[in-house]
Amino acid sequence: KNFSKAKRILIKIGTAVITKNNRLDKELMRQKAREISELIHGGKQVIIISSGAVGAGMEISNVTDRPREVIQLQLLSGKGQPRLMRLYELKFKRFGVQIAQILLTHHNFETQDEVNNLFDVITGYFKKHAADS
Repeated sequence: KNFSKAKRILIKIGTAVITKNNRLDKELMRQKAREISELIHGGKQVIIISSGAVGAGMEISNVTDRPREVIQLQLLSGKGQPRLMRLYELKFKRFGVQIAQILLTHHNFETQDEVNNLFDVITGYFKKHAADS
């Protein structure tokens, strides 16, 4: 697609994209980090919404079949989220891009004040990035 006129781009990287055989696909992560870094170095503001924490947790726990029970998925996700972020950090660092994580729940969208705060946080990260460049 042509993103030449876009200032801000939101990219969703789903579990099916980021995992292969219930494991994180590190080569794909490197490739996506390179592509997204090119957008960032070209002046775009990029937000990534990423899945994959459960897959990372499965890798850590050496689980081969994805559980169906919510509690098991939450436990794997809790183990996997730090690994997922560490991998993103390493992959993007190779291309000179610093990342940040924003954790959200439905409460972040309940009031206009919460939505405004979220907008301010995102805008603040982009302003900080511009100042660091």
